[in-house]
Amino acid sequence: MGVLKFLFRVVLWAILVVLILASWAFWQTYSHQNSQFTGTADCAVVFGAAVWRDDIPSHALSDRMQSAIGLYKNDQVECLILSGGKSTFGAHEVDVMAKMAQEYNIPLKDIVRDMNGINTSQTLLNLEDPTETSYVMVSQAPHLGRIAHLSRRIGIQNYALHVAIPIRWQRQQFDNFFKNEVLKNMYYAFWISPKK
Repeated sequence: MGVLKFLFRVVLWAILVVLILASWAFWQTYSHQNSQFTGTADCAVVFGAAVWRDDIPSHALSDRMQSAIGLYKNDQVECLILSGGKSTFGAHEVDVMAKMAQEYNIPLKDIVRDMNGINTSQTLLNLEDPTETSYVMVSQAPHLGRIAHLSRRIGIQNYALHVAIPIRWQRQQFDNFFKNEVLKNMYYAFWISPKK
């Protein structure tokens, strides 16, 4: 009987921990949904996303770039840090992003290419000066909570968040991504930043 009571308590505690963790992850994902950057910073960081066939940026990537370009054109940032990985179908994500920036007449000197930004944490780890440079992190709304959490864990001191305006990205995608991001935030709650 004592063993059963012990196991029952263990299960209850496990359920409680999961509920607390899930609540924190939901809040972390939800709390940054309306982040709009209105100040000035050194650079906008654009996180990579899928590139389709014929080197066409996906809706998510296109919206991120449009929003970052808008910040640059409004003199809110002085440079764009384009970070991504290899594409499944064609050109590297960063090459597609850089091409889009150049189509909007962003000077090459104001474009920084990070070809090794294979995921969110790696993009943040690749930032060269996380304590002195100010950054604006640009991505879709569901991603910003995880970006904020990882930025703090890595030690990036001066950053802001900016929701990529959904020009092509649809509401259905938002709902799916929101659910995924809650799960990812539960995982990253225990993430330990590797040494740079």
